[in-house]
Amino acid sequence: MYKRQIIPYSDTFVMPFVSITILGIILILKVNNIFFINILFAMMTGVSSAIMYLIKPSSIILLIAFVLLYISLLISPIYKKTINSYLFGRTDKTTYTRKQARSILKFGRLKLTLLLVLIIFSMTGTYKYITNNIINNQKIVRVDKNRKIPIIHFVNIGANPSGGYDDTTAQKMASISNYNDRVAFSKKELKKKLKERGIFGNIKFYLFKHIKNTSDGSFAWGKEEHFFKYSDGTVKNSNWLQEKISNYVYIYGKNIGDFRFFAQLFWIICLLLITFDYKNNAKIIQFLRISLTGVMLFLIIFEGGRSRYLIQSMPEILILAPLTGSESIKSLKIIIDTVWLKFIKFLKINV
Repeated sequence: MYKRQIIPYSDTFVMPFVSITILGIILILKVNNIFFINILFAMMTGVSSAIMYLIKPSSIILLIAFVLLYISLLISPIYKKTINSYLFGRTDKTTYTRKQARSILKFGRLKLTLLLVLIIFSMTGTYKYITNNIINNQKIVRVDKNRKIPIIHFVNIGANPSGGYDDTTAQKMASISNYNDRVAFSKKELKKKLKERGIFGNIKFYLFKHIKNTSDGSFAWGKEEHFFKYSDGTVKNSNWLQEKISNYVYIYGKNIGDFRFFAQLFWIICLLLITFDYKNNAKIIQFLRISLTGVMLFLIIFEGGRSRYLIQSMPEILILAPLTGSESIKSLKIIIDTVWLKFIKFLKINV
């Protein structure tokens, strides 16, 4: 296991299913698809979403983003032509009578609704099947459902000074046997923290928490060092190639600084390419933007405090950056040219 993944964790295990879900949604959004093909893609999306949710519940934000996009396509007049071309393979240049337009829009809404229902049904069916036939019958790990951690606990630790996991709070939760008492404890602690900071204090806290959630291009690499700590502080492998790679990614590797530098550089470039394309309203781009925004909002409210939790969103980021890159570069060039001209003008005035 450790040869394939240095740290086996849900953040990384969920990525293939996040990618499959994105693929299914993009194929559904693809113009000129036959409706029967869209049905297959919808079923694939539903099945993948269920597995995704079972591995990492917060990854369901991806599907919520898709639903929000569909709702906007249904209710916004701006997208009426887009709906028609998407569902029927017609171009926006096609002209219709008022009666034809109403009929097409009505039928289009029905198709959109059917696809949404199919995704939800296939997701629900897959979730129930896996839960009832696999999870509930497995004998590998004994699960005590009475020890379940309430959702409010993760909001509470998200309000910690670090913005994330706190061993003291976790130990306290483990010592409380009753579920309702655990809920009451978390609510009390959360209210106390929010009240102590006040309105402006909370605004400042959550803004800085967002910075910590998104600023590290290595995704907090090294903070989980207890998973792979060597007693003598060296990286040793019998295989020459493994040793070379390990020296770049293991925290005791002699080239770990190179990895951190290039990871941060790559991360900054990705964020710039995503941020400055603010005019592109293509459906696929909007869907990925909504998903990424949703994950960031989630991490502000719930457990966060480091960029590791963004690993599950790497598929969205790696797809979105190339799609928005060319327009972002144009926007950045305009901004840089404008600032430079104003700077030159300022120098001329003061000289």
